[in-house]
Amino acid sequence: MSELTQALERAETSTEQASVLALLARSKPEIARALPGGVDFDRFERIVRTEVRRVPALLDCDPHSFLAAVLWAAQLNLEPGPLQHVHLIPFKRQVTFVIGYRGYVELAYRSGQVKDIYAALVREGDGFRETLGTSPKLIHEPQTDGEIVAAYAVARLKTGGTVFQVIHEPEWERARKASQLGSAGKGPWADDRDAMIRKTALRRLEPWLPKTGGFGEAIALDERPAAWDTTVDEAVADGQVEDDA
Repeated sequence: MSELTQALERAETSTEQASVLALLARSKPEIARALPGGVDFDRFERIVRTEVRRVPALLDCDPHSFLAAVLWAAQLNLEPGPLQHVHLIPFKRQVTFVIGYRGYVELAYRSGQVKDIYAALVREGDGFRETLGTSPKLIHEPQTDGEIVAAYAVARLKTGGTVFQVIHEPEWERARKASQLGSAGKGPWADDRDAMIRKTALRRLEPWLPKTGGFGEAIALDERPAAWDTTVDEAVADGQVEDDA
């Protein structure tokens, strides 16, 4: 019997909360298939269980939305929790799937074609100059802890090239307002604004990075309320059937 199933039996939860855990337990084959080869399913299950314990409001979300978010994390092989690869944020009874700055860095390195990648914040009073043309170049000399006036992302490729993108407040504000959580002042946009600005700069690098499914898929799923289209056990989702795993 799995640890998730044991937790379900021990916990005094509402019917809806029980249905979330039961649906997750019954969907182990789908989650296992979504994980890349060689990734340990038991470890991933423990990470999800720990995240649920850390953010119990996830159990109050629609079970299908919660399961979809778990499946998306499995497909991308990004971990919720301390690594901050991905955040599973309960909002209006849905789970919003938010990829963190570190998640994008991880995906870029995984391509095997990126030597180095990072994003940085430019603050008021810093020495900063961007030169374009035939020899593009960035010069950044951090000086202060003032207000953020720009951000940039840089990637050095194993082919020998270097690409970068610079963004300013109108661009990260557009990204924030396009996010359901950001526009509501919730989630990482409220709790870790600096990291989300750096993430926005990294996302702008995508057209110039080696084409990999993971990075592009991440952008397509990022900051979306999770929804699962695959056929599932509706009775379990409604809390009408006991978990028999």
